[in-house]
Amino acid sequence: ARSIDPRSPLPDVASAEMARRRRDAAGAKAHYESALALTRDKDSRESILKVLGGMALDANDLPGASAYLGSLKRERPGDSFLRAEIARIYGRHGALEAALAEWRSVRKAAKGDTPQIVQALKEEGALLLKLDRDAESEKAYRRALSMVAADNWNVREIRERLVEIHRRRDDLRSLLKEFERSWKRKGYEEWKLLARLYDEVGLEEKAIAAYRKAIKKRRKDSGVRLALIRLFERVGRIDDVVAEYKRLIAAFPDEPRHSIELADLLYRRQQPSRAMKLLDRMARKHGRDPSVLTALADAYTRYGENDRALKTYERLVRLEPGEESHLISLGEQQSLMGDDEKANKT
Repeated sequence: ARSIDPRSPLPDVASAEMARRRRDAAGAKAHYESALALTRDKDSRESILKVLGGMALDANDLPGASAYLGSLKRERPGDSFLRAEIARIYGRHGALEAALAEWRSVRKAAKGDTPQIVQALKEEGALLLKLDRDAESEKAYRRALSMVAADNWNVREIRERLVEIHRRRDDLRSLLKEFERSWKRKGYEEWKLLARLYDEVGLEEKAIAAYRKAIKKRRKDSGVRLALIRLFERVGRIDDVVAEYKRLIAAFPDEPRHSIELADLLYRRQQPSRAMKLLDRMARKHGRDPSVLTALADAYTRYGENDRALKTYERLVRLEPGEESHLISLGEQQSLMGDDEKANKT
């Protein structure tokens, strides 16, 4: 290929990639540099410089990486998106201080571009956290938070990072007090976060009240309802668990998983008739849904309700006669009930 067109960089690029696959870093570097010297296309030059920069970082050659990535900057002077990409290259390869310096350069060059400044501050905060410089990380995140509106999509992420920082220093209660004091108007996100933090620090009653307020703000969020159920389970308020499951099922009538979980709970509480009534109602409602019927059959089997399990497996076979797993389950159920002749035929 070189003899056909000695000015083409493609043979060197191909040789470099082959060398990398052989883990021959020195050979790959030499071929990439040869390709770079022959390349005039800007996009191709940038691609090669990114690879060379990453390889240098993998070899712990920070000066070499800085040279390659510096050349990359000169390909597109003043391009903030390229500077951000270079910062991410440093970060991906573990050069955290260099990545931090790049992000700070991106932020300083942004000059009034709030979204870009906020992004840079978030990246700085994350890197500072990895460097165990928690106080500086918190300062960066708080500055970012001060620059966005309360309903901005960045707010949730930044709050989570503040929670992480305070958790690391075992100081969630002070953050909770700050949130309580500063959030004059609380919406769904605020109540949800407060509930989770109350729960984490052991303030169960406050957590319960906050979860209920979050549910009131957004009734169609199963995650918050399930979190409240788990809290009730941990503190042993089983009647409340049952009541919340009923509310959950009413809010999500087409989600059978919740009904099966409630049936499991009722069965553990020595209330098999209530559990069976709930599952039988599911069987009638979802009688043509194989995934639901499979879960029901498993539940019936767990409870020793062999006749119900058998009828459910038979229904599954009628619905999907070509599904091998249904036939196997039916045969196993028949064998379990002592009908080996039918089991063998199945």
